[in-house]
Amino acid sequence: MALGKRGIELSVNFIVMLIIAIVVFSLGLSVTFKLIGKVQKVSDAVDASTKADIERLLVRSNQRTVLPFNNKAVRIGEDATFNLGISYNGGETTERFGIKVACKSFVASGGSSAACPGATTAPSVQFIPETSIKNNAFDVVKLLFVTKGSGFRASPGTYYYVVQVGQCNQDGTGVTNSCAPFTSSTNIQGTGVPPWGAYPPSHQITLTVK
Repeated sequence: MALGKRGIELSVNFIVMLIIAIVVFSLGLSVTFKLIGKVQKVSDAVDASTKADIERLLVRSNQRTVLPFNNKAVRIGEDATFNLGISYNGGETTERFGIKVACKSFVASGGSSAACPGATTAPSVQFIPETSIKNNAFDVVKLLFVTKGSGFRASPGTYYYVVQVGQCNQDGTGVTNSCAPFTSSTNIQGTGVPPWGAYPPSHQITLTVK
């Protein structure tokens, strides 16, 4: 009888401990999800703040394209992000734009000028090369420079890039033209060639990799 009583007590204790464990686990999950939600909100707020800053800069400068904070220094393994603002106020309901980033020159860490390194020894530039913008509106294109990844590692030094925007429907026909003639070219363009044209001003990015 005593053994039976003891067995019941052990069962009750086990159930109580199990309930407590479930409650603690649930509280832990709740706190974790709240923290994740706060981080996400902060991230969204930063993006919205950056977009608002660029919109103000576009209005204040009266320029069609802007690229603030265009000079950064990072260590190998770190990424650098630049934000390109593009505004449109023209005759089309929606206009299509192409973005091109081309390496212009390179200065090695020792101070000697050299040709821009190849793909395996230069930063990988990642961005969406085309965007559509409605009339009297703007967009922000994020330019990401990755210094180290699978199959590449940027050489230490200072890289100088030219950032250009092409208006892919400059001929005014209302036809949606491909931006490929502009974005696929590795040359730095000085003037527009139909069906796309330069959408100035162009910008320079200075990226130092240590």
